[in-house]
Amino acid sequence: MLDPISISIGIPTYNNSETIAETIHSLRSQTFRDWECFVTDDSLSDETIEAARSAIADDPRFTLIKNGVRLGAAGNWNKTLGLANAKYFKLLCADDVLAPDALRIQWQTLEDHPESVLCTGRRSIINSHGKKLIKNRGLHSQSKSITNDVVIRKFLRSGSNFFGEPSFALYRTEELRKVGGFNHSWSYLIDVVSYLDILKHGNLSPVSENLGSFRISSTSWSATLATQQRKEVVKCLDFAFDLDYASANRLDLWFGKLSATLSSFIRRAIFKFLG
Repeated sequence: MLDPISISIGIPTYNNSETIAETIHSLRSQTFRDWECFVTDDSLSDETIEAARSAIADDPRFTLIKNGVRLGAAGNWNKTLGLANAKYFKLLCADDVLAPDALRIQWQTLEDHPESVLCTGRRSIINSHGKKLIKNRGLHSQSKSITNDVVIRKFLRSGSNFFGEPSFALYRTEELRKVGGFNHSWSYLIDVVSYLDILKHGNLSPVSENLGSFRISSTSWSATLATQQRKEVVKCLDFAFDLDYASANRLDLWFGKLSATLSSFIRRAIFKFLG
């Protein structure tokens, strides 16, 4: 009988033919090798799935799936979660890159902290050509296990996604399923809401190591998107403030909304720089 797999990786793809090979290479280069991966392609053309097939080669840990109908972002993310067989789950975006030790570090952290349901880490920001724009972005904490009420207050005061993108988070699979996986009601903050939801059931374990690189491009940082993202961040701050386990006050919420507004101006500046 085969031993159970430790980590399930979901790579939901949509028109990622130019970046998927680098993402898959970073996964195949992990020092921690006890994982399975499901690539679910939501694209209309076959370019992405063929690029993924070439990058996977004959690695038996991968399962490649072409969706019969468009599922959208949350639907495709949930499809990979539904296929997961392992204790832990990572959603790896098809244009991000993992550092070689990312899986090992996060797996060991959650093994060492059974009270935690989520592990996140720092990451660098790169442009479409792979050039680093920002290094080691993320939560800076000396604690290896932060209670959910403290996390909520930090999140509210930050007014931003200090957790990091889903590629740099590791969930306990069953706890993520218990809260319904990824919520279709959100556009830009599907990942953040999943963090807030799963933290109803345990702590956050942040790690100080850089777990990889998150890619941005001028098309994803337009002035229009910056405004829409700010509105959804404000909505998410209200959502977090109303959570049963939240113990923050309205001053925390006010600071967060002010920070979200300032961040939207920074996004516009980044767009102009990238453009």
